[in-house]
Amino acid sequence: MKERIARALRIYKEAAAGDGGGGALVQVWAPARDGGRRVLATRGQPFVLAPPQCHRLFQYRTVSLTHAFPVGGAGVPGERGLPGRVFDAGAPEWTPNVQYYGTGEYARISYALIYDIQAALALPILDPGTGSCVAVVELVTTSPRLRFAAEVDKLSKALQVTHTTLLRLLFCTSILLVAAARCDTIS
Repeated sequence: MKERIARALRIYKEAAAGDGGGGALVQVWAPARDGGRRVLATRGQPFVLAPPQCHRLFQYRTVSLTHAFPVGGAGVPGERGLPGRVFDAGAPEWTPNVQYYGTGEYARISYALIYDIQAALALPILDPGTGSCVAVVELVTTSPRLRFAAEVDKLSKALQVTHTTLLRLLFCTSILLVAAARCDTIS
């Protein structure tokens, strides 16, 4: 599955090229062990930078490699971070600008401020057989965003092209597309 997600992220990167909407980092957070606790980590997981030369996003990716978020009831709620909350809830979460968050809501806020990370979207990847979350796809941008419909649509299409059997992710993305469409009609 990791290889198919990596291929899907490359397809997403190609589709996102030339959007002109600032830079984006898309990275996968997957379960790992940190001593006796179960955590989410992005080390060794697929990621893409669009555009690849975006220094701020590259630096934020480097910082993300050093983070691990407790999941499954381990740790205090503020330690779980965005990927941990999405993993535990099995539901997407997004914000137009993480810079309004505190460390309790966004554990990497100090780095988000340094590297000008603004919008964030996290989507759970759910096992279609059990419904349990197996990983989280996180997308962060260097510009504020009220709408994620285009990004979600590109990610969904990329996953479909790679025949990734993540039907529940597609269900979550359709919910996000509806919510994003509502935001589009309001603004």
